[in-house]
Amino acid sequence: MQDYTPIELFEEERYGLEQHTASGRYCLSIVVCTPWVEYLEHYELTPEEFEKVSADVAARLELVAKCRARENDSRLMEPPPADRGTPCTGDRGGCLFYVDPNQPFRTLQNFRAEWFTLQQEVKTGKYCLSIPVNITPHFQSSEEYELTPEEYRHLSQDKTALLALKKKCCDRQNDARFMGPIPSKRGTSYQ
Repeated sequence: MQDYTPIELFEEERYGLEQHTASGRYCLSIVVCTPWVEYLEHYELTPEEFEKVSADVAARLELVAKCRARENDSRLMEPPPADRGTPCTGDRGGCLFYVDPNQPFRTLQNFRAEWFTLQQEVKTGKYCLSIPVNITPHFQSSEEYELTPEEYRHLSQDKTALLALKKKCCDRQNDARFMGPIPSKRGTSYQ
């Protein structure tokens, strides 16, 4: 996985314009879904194309349609996984493009059925596994466990290892990787 900086996100339509952090290359990203995960596919744009689709909604939507139809796979900035999903459209919920300026994390992959996400801390770029927890019947929070970039790359492609790590975190056997101070009152995670 590579790191991208959002430039303009279209949450309801499930696509965005982003920039590769290290190289500065521009791209169009679309949300793709498998039965167990949502992830982003990034399609490289030239600076001229980026300027055009930034200003021209019709050109942007035409490009989105071609990427969703897999007519631009030669522009993919990273190879898709072996179990490549299908493009998600606005009729399906999700949080990959929900960027709350008050939240310190950006969701990279959302595992709905298993109740966890892979995220990246906005300020530091650190990767983490985030698990929702119930503090009380009316208050939910989350716990984040740090991952190295190598662990993130591996886990984002290996569901078995990822589920094993999630269980370890839920069972409180990975607290050495807990991001931030461990709260005195901890919630119950979804197993």
